[in-house]
Amino acid sequence: MKKIIPLAFIALVCLSNFAYGEGISFHQSCTVAEENRDGSSIGQAIIIKYIGDYSKSIGQEYEYLSGKFGARGKDWKLIKQSLLHENGRSYDKMDIQLMPSGEEKTLYFDITEPFGFLTNALGPDK
Repeated sequence: MKKIIPLAFIALVCLSNFAYGEGISFHQSCTVAEENRDGSSIGQAIIIKYIGDYSKSIGQEYEYLSGKFGARGKDWKLIKQSLLHENGRSYDKMDIQLMPSGEEKTLYFDITEPFGFLTNALGPDK
């Protein structure tokens, strides 16, 4: 239980800093693996690669969503983000709502690589 709270807190801080900062350009810097995955399920999760900085790596999720659905806050909003673990892999489940239609969508991102870097950086006793 000791590991869950610090990891969740650090992830939240990193995501908050990225989501409300300038961010990175999806088209210029994003290293989302192109494997014909649509994010509709864990099996189709969009793979996020580690790009040398945890917050920028995870921030690629928001860049992907903005590239696909438009501007956050104008064309879509985040309803809920959940961290899932299945079969030794880590996933972010993103529940969003499209505006103005109100249609809700769920997308999955495989964040195993950047999450692994964060976990290793914290060490076994953190």
